[in-house]
Amino acid sequence: MSAFFSNLLAVLMIFPFLGYLIIFVCVKQTTKNHRMAKYIGIDFTTLLLIFSVHYLMIVIWSVSYLWLLFIMMFIIGIILVFFHWKTKKEIHIGKVLRGYWRIHFLVFSSVYFFLLLFGLIKKIVEGFANT
Repeated sequence: MSAFFSNLLAVLMIFPFLGYLIIFVCVKQTTKNHRMAKYIGIDFTTLLLIFSVHYLMIVIWSVSYLWLLFIMMFIIGIILVFFHWKTKKEIHIGKVLRGYWRIHFLVFSSVYFFLLLFGLIKKIVEGFANT
């Protein structure tokens, strides 16, 4: 049973948007609420994307840049809080955290696709160079 869960987790790390689809369908079937299913799926997928980007960086460069990802996330959080404070004149922590997590979905989705393409191109070039 543990092998099943470790294999499922490995597949979700490679294909994080499959996790979105699974969560979306499950929540949609249980709650019948499309909007809630979409946002819960996005929230879950953000976590998968963070780990997937970390994994892709390890595969591409053989070095863990998790510390760099956390610094980037911290800087984005500071910028988001600053702009929220400038526009609203007060900080609504719930809105800031929701926006913070959703911005990371966009950022890590973009980084994931970029690293996926970069890694594929790098492996193809290395394959041609070795022949």
